Amino acid sequence: MADYVENQLKFGGLTDWTVCLINIGKYHDLTVGPVENIGRGIQRDTKKKGSVVNGVFSLKTLTSLDHEYLDYSQDQIDAMNKLKSDKKREGAKKVSADYLRENVRERTQGLLILYPLDTDNIEKLKIEGEEYPTPFAFVAVFPHNRNKGDILSYRVNDVGLENEDLE
Repeated sequence: MADYVENQLKFGGLTDWTVCLINIGKYHDLTVGPVENIGRGIQRDTKKKGSVVNGVFSLKTLTSLDHEYLDYSQDQIDAMNKLKSDKKREGAKKVSADYLRENVRERTQGLLILYPLDTDNIEKLKIEGEEYPTPFAFVAVFPHNRNKGDILSYRVNDVGLENEDLE
């Protein structure tokens, strides 16, 4: 992922980033490293069930559908809504997130979403008897590269494949 970002920077892409910290749903303030009392942030359902496969914990999809658009301006939201309604008027049942990213997200615009994980509310995440810092998951949202820069190969996990048609 770092190689892709560095490559896009050489061609004027991914120069403006928004970093969003999504809360874990607890009723008390969160401390992340040296930063105390961050606050609750955006509420979300944390009653997720994870699974452990070969010693690796997976929550599957972490984002809500609209999290990908947290950094959009009102003009971008309006453009996205117009694209959706135009496609649906043409008979499409769904409009893919890839299509919306390609047509709305600026090449310069990257989004990084950080999700502190609530070890008290996510089954199988907490290891009894162990103390450790708050675990995090992250989502990186990249714009379409508009055929600039090198195309890098990457591996998509099952969650990526399951969600490729989500709006």
